Amino acid sequence: MTEIKLSEIKSFVEKRLLDLVEYDEETGTFSPFLEFLRENTSTNFLEFKDLEAEELEKKGIYCANGLTKGVLIFDELDWVVKIPFDVNFPRSDINYCEREQFVYEQAKKRGIAEIFAESYFLMDFCGRPIYIMKKVEANEEKVSTDLYNRGISEGYEEEDFQSMESEEQVEELLYYYYDEDFLQEYFAFCDEYEINDVHTSNIGYDENDKPVIIDYSGF
Repeated sequence: MTEIKLSEIKSFVEKRLLDLVEYDEETGTFSPFLEFLRENTSTNFLEFKDLEAEELEKKGIYCANGLTKGVLIFDELDWVVKIPFDVNFPRSDINYCEREQFVYEQAKKRGIAEIFAESYFLMDFCGRPIYIMKKVEANEEKVSTDLYNRGISEGYEEEDFQSMESEEQVEELLYYYYDEDFLQEYFAFCDEYEINDVHTSNIGYDENDKPVIIDYSGF
């Protein structure tokens, strides 16, 4: 990521976020998104998401979330925006977006970054840190179908998939795309950095249609 590219993304995101925090003079209230930024809990993000989803979609903006982060997806941007939640589990002293970005930097040093979607700190906005991650095709059904089709072609039985946990499905799928030595290094890295939540919802397909991890902060 070059400084010029990061600056372009920052300019775009900052403008769009400013649109989301406008004060409503008619009602005399702040926007639900600003309320979330003032108190960045998952409850406030979900309230913003529920109240604004229809209007946001008209503007090409979509919301998603996990247990520790809120995500904004813009049609016009090849990156997604991540904002950490203030959580009281499993540890209240962790910014999980910051941890995710740290993990990505460590993965680059270990030569295994290609299996993780790129992650960077972007800026502070209204007192909250804003991060970006490379946009991929996140489709849980595609992950399962991909594994099923590849497995069946190699002689697996349908029952083999029915007994697999979500994390097992991901591990099995990765062997079709990455060589074994690389994956052994990846699994050792996950153990070392406690990346313990790699299930089918946390996988996406990059521009080369190759599965990558899109949530790797662990918890």
